[in-house]
Amino acid sequence: MIGCLPPTGTECAPTGASLATAQEVPLARKSARAAAASACSLFGRLGVQVVLARLLGSEGLGLIAYFLWLIETGVLLAGLGLPNSLTRYLAELLGRGESEQAAALARWIHLRYLSITAVGAAMLGVLYYRSASYAEWPSALPILVLLFLLRSLENLNLAHLAGRQRFDLLARIYLISSVLQFAGVVVGVLCFGMIG
Repeated sequence: MIGCLPPTGTECAPTGASLATAQEVPLARKSARAAAASACSLFGRLGVQVVLARLLGSEGLGLIAYFLWLIETGVLLAGLGLPNSLTRYLAELLGRGESEQAAALARWIHLRYLSITAVGAAMLGVLYYRSASYAEWPSALPILVLLFLLRSLENLNLAHLAGRQRFDLLARIYLISSVLQFAGVVVGVLCFGMIG
């Protein structure tokens, strides 16, 4: 048979050329979807930054950037690398066809991550309450804690989808969330000012 290696049992194993052709189309499609998801996220965040800079000025944008830095740093530290582990090992287990092991790993990581996120949100709230920023912006406390919780859950769910190789769904989520984030920021700033 052309394109086959010597049989290792009852089947003929495909050579590198025929194997690459069989996997190239889905891999290329997944890569394109992952790139589209990244582009949606990038341009959505860029649009939000432009709107914030125009509507709030440099001081307001600086304060928002500080709050976002607090949230992103807190999410990164509180996550302890669990979302990255979920993406990597979930994809590996599913690739080997071990779906029960993959589900068990996902449950194990989800439970620990949710516990860590609750502790992280409480710590962020206490740290902000004790900071000098609280005296100037006390109404930002519940918003910071809520954004921390939402960003943490988003981080874990996106890692889960990436581990399942669901880049098509990731691209749709990023597109929808970018549009909603942009609209929400414009409406929030116009209606409620800095806190919006």
